[in-house]
Amino acid sequence: MADNKKYYYLKLKDNFFESDEAIILESMPDGYIYSNILLKLYLRSLKNNGVLMFNDLIPYNAQMLATITRHHVGVIEKAIQIFQQLRLIEILDNGAIYMTNIQNFVGQSSTNADRMRESRRQLQMLNKCAPEIEIEIDKDIKLDIDINKEIHSELNNSAEQSSEYVFPNWLNQSSIDELKKVSPKNYPIYIPIQYLNQETGHAYKFIATHTKFIQARYKEGYTLEDFKKVIDTKVAQWKNNSQMAQYLRPKTLFSPSNFDSYLNEVPNHSQPVNNDNYPPLPF
Repeated sequence: MADNKKYYYLKLKDNFFESDEAIILESMPDGYIYSNILLKLYLRSLKNNGVLMFNDLIPYNAQMLATITRHHVGVIEKAIQIFQQLRLIEILDNGAIYMTNIQNFVGQSSTNADRMRESRRQLQMLNKCAPEIEIEIDKDIKLDIDINKEIHSELNNSAEQSSEYVFPNWLNQSSIDELKKVSPKNYPIYIPIQYLNQETGHAYKFIATHTKFIQARYKEGYTLEDFKKVIDTKVAQWKNNSQMAQYLRPKTLFSPSNFDSYLNEVPNHSQPVNNDNYPPLPF
């Protein structure tokens, strides 16, 4: 059987270390150590779509990460805390670490693809042909290629689409400015997250961990106004309730087990905190 192993690599832009997050990291005491740890975590997560897992069941803990990055446990724990504050990582419910912007850096190739590229290069040199544009389609990544084609097509018209899109009048200008940083085709998916941020002061990012719930509800026939109603209802009930405010998050509000029941609730004023030790859970 021909060797066709796949391997992954980081595709870092030349201004990677000019980002706000990188500058903040390097300005800290031991900042270059944190940058080193961050790059090692990116590399370790590549084959698992940005999630740091030792295997299918066990996530990496601080001690394990200290071993593979060759740094002290205390340094790793401090780095994880800083990465969370900068929203470079997210701790998932199972304890795994998700590198939030990993999809911007993932490169993928294979030994067979490399051989094909080398053969074509040699053929071009022999025939003194002008360079050709290579297009190699791997069945395993066909979906990614199709998505990239759609994105490329939309980039040419993104400014026009953004100017034509009519944002809901319940979004403030700050939220609209934030949404204009993304592709217009994603506005319907990202608006519920941004509106939740607007109403709660949170800063949830437009990542798959959150958007998967919104896409699923759209497929079930719910509308953008339905998302607004759920957010308005639960913010009115929970925002000023210290025990319940933690559940004002995409996972809770937009999950299949909660969304329809929240949608059919009658909005009311903030609920008082219960005097007993057992506050009602949002499930």
